Amino acid sequence: MISTELELFADYYQIHLFDDGSVTDLGDAWTEEAVLDHLAVDTDAMAVGTTVNVNVTVTVEVLEAAPEEDSAKFDHVVEASLQVPSADSSSWAAPTTSQKLHGSG
Repeated sequence: MISTELELFADYYQIHLFDDGSVTDLGDAWTEEAVLDHLAVDTDAMAVGTTVNVNVTVTVEVLEAAPEEDSAKFDHVVEASLQVPSADSSSWAAPTTSQKLHGSG
């Protein structure tokens, strides 16, 4: 398992996760359902909507298998898949800044 904690600025009330080299434009991914879910997803990128436009703490865990069911512990749970063809790094970012999460799987 790869795990890291990041502090990111949620610019425009969102943070992005995308594979290196992604050219995905998440603008069209913000459907009505995505807005309600606070999660916009495309093939190799996703945006997590926040309720604040300030620094947020994010914990990222890359797992080898699905986690145990524990959704009752949370107020809001969504699930999505993301293709990571570069296989060794992804970036968490606000729309105007970025921070790398490096790991090997």
